[in-house]
Amino acid sequence: MQVIVKGRHTEVPEALKDLAVRKVERVRRLFDRIQTLEIEFSEEHSPRVSRKHAVEVTLTTKGHLIRATADGSDPASAIDAVVDKIETQLRKLKGKATRRGARASENGRSGRARGSGGNGIESGEEPAIGGEAVEGDSSGPRVSRVSRVAVKPMTPEEAILQMESLGQDFLLFVNAESQQTGVVYRRRDGSFGLVEPD
Repeated sequence: MQVIVKGRHTEVPEALKDLAVRKVERVRRLFDRIQTLEIEFSEEHSPRVSRKHAVEVTLTTKGHLIRATADGSDPASAIDAVVDKIETQLRKLKGKATRRGARASENGRSGRARGSGGNGIESGEEPAIGGEAVEGDSSGPRVSRVSRVAVKPMTPEEAILQMESLGQDFLLFVNAESQQTGVVYRRRDGSFGLVEPD
């Protein structure tokens, strides 16, 4: 597993790096297929903010990107808070994978299995989400951020799982069954919708 620890507008002492890695690596007991682990520290310098220290953790697995952010009055409390959030997301991911695996094996026994029964993602690459500001005419609607994503084949259920792990309200994906581009999204009532081309 590759581990990256960095600071955004702040220096991260070696002792703090060691503490962060030791605490965050504990999540491997929940999910042992983590490929990369990135820990980013930042500090708010405004005197009006009481919880000045923030930690963002990004875990990359084959097929999933899991990210959580937490803040605290000191770096150690922020680390503890973010580890709790990551553990919650991993338990949810593991539970869904277990339920999905049980459904796939039932479908396989009855002859109704579709696809390979895997996660529908062939490579270990993750959707790379990056943004950049775009200048535009302020008199009308304008694009303020552009995101570029690597669109991977997956089932709508896997796309919903990926969307939830990223904390997004929608996700563009290629349907592994139909090979068409689609969008899954969260509806106002909490259910999910799927948009596919006609």
